[in-house]
Amino acid sequence: MVDEINFVEVFCAEARTRLETARTAFDEGSGLARYDQIHQEFDTLAGAARACNLPDWEHWCRLLARFARHLRRQLASGVDTAAHALLQEAIDHLEAADSDAQRSGITPAALVGPELQSLERTILFTLEPSRSVLPESGCRDLL
Repeated sequence: MVDEINFVEVFCAEARTRLETARTAFDEGSGLARYDQIHQEFDTLAGAARACNLPDWEHWCRLLARFARHLRRQLASGVDTAAHALLQEAIDHLEAADSDAQRSGITPAALVGPELQSLERTILFTLEPSRSVLPESGCRDLL
């Protein structure tokens, strides 16, 4: 008989590995290959989160994959240090959420709260500056 697989545990292990890889790429600085790597890590994690029914993680991973792709496209006009720092802040939040889950032995926490909402709004405004007002109900509709 096959042992039951806990897909959330598998996701958590995969998330740790991919977050470490994204962090390493980020810490090496900005550049096409680094932003491509960060995009790939978060794009893959988004799919894994979806498969494990972790909608907050899926949302944030898709947002960060999109943001890394945006930063890569902007490199021709120079590195946007503020946007680069914003990516770092978002990676920090995901690492902290994963660390909290690992320490407590529970499933990954929902990624919610006023600090994350503010971060999400800032990222989305960076991606779409023509939108002066973002919906109060949440930004997921814009992705």
